[in-house]
Amino acid sequence: MGSLLFRLLLLTLAVIVASAPPKKGHRRHNAVDWSNQFPESSKDPFEHDKWYHSRPEPSAEWVKKAIDEMIERDRKRKDYHSRGLDRLRKVKRNHAKG
Repeated sequence: MGSLLFRLLLLTLAVIVASAPPKKGHRRHNAVDWSNQFPESSKDPFEHDKWYHSRPEPSAEWVKKAIDEMIERDRKRKDYHSRGLDRLRKVKRNHAKG
């Protein structure tokens, strides 16, 4: 009789534990979903494009002049010749292109 009551108690306890709501995890994993806070109709779908297209395009001469100034500034540094940067102009041009 005692073992039957013990099994019934364990079964009841298991059902209670299984039906309990899940424990809240770390805040980062339960982050608030802000995507539904504002309706899609209130958002401007071209906001980023407006900013991007209003930005003036740099001319090739301006970019070349800026790169040459950077190279000249590097040449004036005293440790320039001790570094092995023989492709400095090409590296900086590629970096400036993005």
